[in-house]
Amino acid sequence: MHELSIVTGIIDAVREAIKDRDIEAVEEVVVEIGELMFLSPDQMRFVYEALTENTPLQGSRLTIVISRARISCEKCGYEGEITVEEDPLYHYVMPIFSCPECGGSVRITGGRDCYLREVRVRV
Repeated sequence: MHELSIVTGIIDAVREAIKDRDIEAVEEVVVEIGELMFLSPDQMRFVYEALTENTPLQGSRLTIVISRARISCEKCGYEGEITVEEDPLYHYVMPIFSCPECGGSVRITGGRDCYLREVRVRV
C-alpha cells in the first residue's frame, strides 16, 4: 500500500510548513493526485486520519482532487485525456497506453503527479 508513504510525506510537508508559526489548528489539507498514481482516496483518508491523531493536524480534513491522465501521440499528434480503467494489476505494473485515435505510441503528459495544493489553517 503506497498510500501510507504518500500520506506520510504529505503530513511531513504540512508539519514543516506550519512549524514555528502561530497557528491554532490545521483545518484542511488539499492534495492533487494524478489518476495514474493509482492511489485510493478512501485509503488515503483512512491513513491520514490515523497518522494525524495526537498531532497538530488532528481533526483536519484531507481533500483530494484527482487530475486526469493525459497523453500525446507520437504518430498522429493527438493530445488529450485518456480513459483509465481500474485494475488491481496497475498497482504493480504501469499499463501500456496507445492513442485512442490511431493506436500509435504515446507519451504520458499528465496524471502521474502528487501535489500539496493548499493548507487551510486557523490562526
